[in-house]
Amino acid sequence: MNEPTFNYHDEAFGLDAAADYTLLVQLHSNSFTYAVTAGNKLLVCESGHPLEELSAPEELADLFEADYKQLIIGLPATGFTLLPNSVYSEDNVADYARLLNVQSTDRLFAQQLDGENMVIYKVPVKHADLAERRFGLENTVFSTKGWVAAIGANHPADDTLYLNLMDGRIDLLYFRYGKIRYYNNFECTNADDVLYFSALAAKAINMEPADLHLSISGAIESNDELLIKATEFFKSAQLNTLSLFALPREIEIQQILSLTALSLCAL
Repeated sequence: MNEPTFNYHDEAFGLDAAADYTLLVQLHSNSFTYAVTAGNKLLVCESGHPLEELSAPEELADLFEADYKQLIIGLPATGFTLLPNSVYSEDNVADYARLLNVQSTDRLFAQQLDGENMVIYKVPVKHADLAERRFGLENTVFSTKGWVAAIGANHPADDTLYLNLMDGRIDLLYFRYGKIRYYNNFECTNADDVLYFSALAAKAINMEPADLHLSISGAIESNDELLIKATEFFKSAQLNTLSLFALPREIEIQQILSLTALSLCAL
């Protein structure tokens, strides 16, 4: 479960056409990844840049100064909860903060996750401040909002649990009749953690692991042993090959899904 690494530049990419491009940035605990897209084409994607490059850019100074058609920045949540639209109220923000144990080192955000739910989430002050100064908070979203939207728009199966492994955490998402019925996130460092939290999710949705398929994206490679190990307990385990852009062969689709899916979070 090594974090994915990629560095791709299409020969057609040029910042003189930035007004036609969308810049996607996904912040992680100690680094960030970014992509530049135009229409249905991926022009650039890079991983593993230190957060300091946001506050004092050197390598990416020109990239950040360009005037893009759109900016979409994914903020890393260290805790979140979903509330139905009918229940959410801005008057109860203090209650939500207590529920998430928001500290002085956190900032609290709330936004629409899908057509039925609000997501209330906390972000480390460091990351929120970096995003605010570099891009403006008006251009930020819940980091996996696009991933949720991409899966939800592609007929999620009732017998499939969707996993995203990234930055030492696991997101677990389950739909029934096209609606979110389970979504949670945990610290996760190895294959055993993945299987444990997937089994917990199965219990929460009243399904036996043996009847459940796993669809996995993020920090996983096509030959990862997790895919084999998971079949000892679950019906199957496969890579999530949902693709939103035309990708070069050297990029594994599942590794950049949550990054490229930010494109679905038009602001």
